[in-house]
Amino acid sequence: GLIGHIKTHFPAMYRLYLYLKDRTEPPTEDEVAIASGKKTLDPALAAEYLLKLERALSTIADAFSHQNQRATEANWDQDTFEQLLAEWMVACDQPFEEVDRLEFCHLLEYTHLRQSLHIPHRQSMK
Repeated sequence: GLIGHIKTHFPAMYRLYLYLKDRTEPPTEDEVAIASGKKTLDPALAAEYLLKLERALSTIADAFSHQNQRATEANWDQDTFEQLLAEWMVACDQPFEEVDRLEFCHLLEYTHLRQSLHIPHRQSMK
C-alpha cells in the first residue's frame, strides 16, 4: 500500500508520518509544507528534524516497553476479562460473533501484548 511504499522509498517522510499520525495537535505549517512537497529541507535542517522525530519515536517505544513490563507483572484473571467482555457486549449492543472477528482478536492481543490471550468465542458468550 501507500504507507509501505513511503516506508520503502521515502524513509524520512515515513518517519514524519509516524511522528504526525498519533499526535493530538495538528501539524504545523512547515510540516504540512514538507509533507506536501512544497518545502524541502536543507540537509542540516533535515538531519536535525529527523533526530527530533527519532527522539519522539523512541519515547513512544519506551512507553510500549513500560506497558509490556507492567502487563507481564500484573496478575491475569480470565474470569474478570470475560466478565468485562460480556459487559462491553451488552453495553455496546455487540453481536456474539464479534469476539470471533480476526480484527477484534488482533486488537486485543496487540493491546494486551499477550499472544496467549484467550478470547472466548461466540458460543461461550451466549
